[in-house]
Amino acid sequence: MTQQQIIDFANNYQLDILGLTETQHSPHNQFHILKNNLNQNPNDKEFTYYWTKGSETHNHGVGIMVEKQLNKHVTSIQTFENHAITLDMVFKRKIKVKIITIYFLPANRPANLVLRTRLMEWIKTITKKFNSTDTNRIIILGDFNSVKDPTIDRSATSKYRSNKMEGPLLKYLTNKNYIDTFCTIQNIKLETDTEDATNTLQFTWTRNESKSRIDQIWLSPKTADILIDADIIDTEEEIATDHHCARAILLDTFRKPLPSNIYKQKTQYRYNLNTTQKENWDKFAKEFLIKQSQQQILHILNGNKSNPI
Repeated sequence: MTQQQIIDFANNYQLDILGLTETQHSPHNQFHILKNNLNQNPNDKEFTYYWTKGSETHNHGVGIMVEKQLNKHVTSIQTFENHAITLDMVFKRKIKVKIITIYFLPANRPANLVLRTRLMEWIKTITKKFNSTDTNRIIILGDFNSVKDPTIDRSATSKYRSNKMEGPLLKYLTNKNYIDTFCTIQNIKLETDTEDATNTLQFTWTRNESKSRIDQIWLSPKTADILIDADIIDTEEEIATDHHCARAILLDTFRKPLPSNIYKQKTQYRYNLNTTQKENWDKFAKEFLIKQSQQQILHILNGNKSNPI
């Protein structure tokens, strides 16, 4: 993929934060890559870029693009070799957000197994300490090279495929009640709008006949209540890559607190079966459907918090 493709893609979909994996930049070149936005459109977003130390080795290199206004809140950066980078952001009302972008190596070589173990310990250390404060939020995104349910998240190449969760990282996140954003929203859509759910792109990686959803975004339990939507963006026409983009849309309560009147008691209306006009029935039906949908979303989110996915 080219620099311009990445910038155009981020602007086309109005992305504020974009994680990049397998960048394979040399230590020298990555200090200059994407340093200045190439597109001169005044309406385009401006980004700041953060990288691991850089390597041209296959499967190496991780980075994060952060929109200029959000970048003002970045206070610290940590990296784990060429496989993970984390940004800490501080907002008003003592809210802190940790964003972790990872490339979790596949378990296909002995050397990878050693690195996976070390990366797991690093993730456990930084998340456990950070997650101990109530106002802190954690977002983990990237290429996990594993899926939660192979019968759903991988193409059906074998009828004997197990539904057992893959990889130590997904098991750890699930045990800690983190939520898989795409899976959570898909469950809601299946309950409320089956057609919308079935029309959604289901996989993030494709090669020949193989497909899988190895690119994911996970939220800590205290971040789950601001999840609005999650999907997979088809990158085939825009970026030269065999990966599609996992996207999560969050309510920005970090910079903009919820309005105070959201908790106020709303006026309730009673309808007389004998005298109600058609327009009032239409209003009642609309209010009922909205309320039912909201209750369904809350029910599923609360269920995920108490029962690990």
